[in-house]
Amino acid sequence: MEDFDLELLLSGKQEVFGLDIGTSSVKVVQLRKDSDGYVVSAAARADVFQANSGDTNQKRLDVVSAIRECVKSSHIRSRYAVCGVCGPDVAVRSFSFLSLPDVEISHAVVLEAEQVCPFETGQSVVDYQVIANVAARSSLHGNQTPTREVDGVTSGILVAATNEVIIRRRQLVKEAKLHCVFMDVNSLALLNWLLENEELLPGQTIAVLDIGNSFTSLAVIRHNGLPFIRDIAYAGNDIINHIAIEHKMSVQDVRSILYGGKAVGQHLVDVSASLKKACNKLVTNITQTLRYYMVQETVHVDKIYICGGFSQAHGLIELLDSQLPSDVQLWHPFMKVRCQAGMPGMHVLEEYGSSMAVAAGLAMRMI
Repeated sequence: MEDFDLELLLSGKQEVFGLDIGTSSVKVVQLRKDSDGYVVSAAARADVFQANSGDTNQKRLDVVSAIRECVKSSHIRSRYAVCGVCGPDVAVRSFSFLSLPDVEISHAVVLEAEQVCPFETGQSVVDYQVIANVAARSSLHGNQTPTREVDGVTSGILVAATNEVIIRRRQLVKEAKLHCVFMDVNSLALLNWLLENEELLPGQTIAVLDIGNSFTSLAVIRHNGLPFIRDIAYAGNDIINHIAIEHKMSVQDVRSILYGGKAVGQHLVDVSASLKKACNKLVTNITQTLRYYMVQETVHVDKIYICGGFSQAHGLIELLDSQLPSDVQLWHPFMKVRCQAGMPGMHVLEEYGSSMAVAAGLAMRMI
């Protein structure tokens, strides 16, 4: 039945939407496309109930409940979702081989994945995309404009994800009475939405940093280059917990201060001062990753766009701008995008738009 549904989808007879499933919230975005570009036709967000229990089964049910609530409030009629995965069970790497016949590329990619992936590829799914006209080939073979087989190089990106993370994601969607018709990587979806809405000029290199609750996703791209992707296992929840422990405060009080600027007793100044210390691990990881990229590609990252749920934390953008080796800018992912008149969820984009970019990027996949 699912194969049949997918066949109908690919023939253009079904609508899809982007479904971003996080540990703390679920986001959905649906797009349509006309001659002037993309239009947001629906959006919604739902919190995942945060029980103190360590019951993994209950946590799964809470996520499923949030998915259902999110889709219901968006008034999306489609049951077909495009989902994404991220974290340590997912790897995205670029590749460049001496020119290969099409029939040999797949085998070469699998061998490459075995060398670069941090997990056992025999228990994972590996996919790839050959990308034409990348600057990487020009740097290897002069300044001619390359195509897929010009200059004797075949370049692209490979993606590997463990069977376990894919099965878990598909099971959540199935329990919510939906069909997962396509599986993407959050960072690539994020980058696709950025490139759709922000111009990448010749000679320019930009990055987008999505700071969520559980993971921070970093994607870097240079003009006519291959994407560079890293997920960092340090994000908003870690920063908030660090501050809460230091000041012997509740997590909820820290959230109230960081997101609303509301003092709890005399803690507002103290928490602001602690933010730098709590972000030190994140800043170090980002800085090391960017410097590695810049050395490998012999370029400078001109600008970093910041988004994600934690990007709204009071003082964060100023802190990152002072600590990171590139210009930092808060990114509003829907500022340059049209929204359908009277669409469900306009208030969601206004309040939570910075955390909805991945869902929008996922929604682009099947349009």
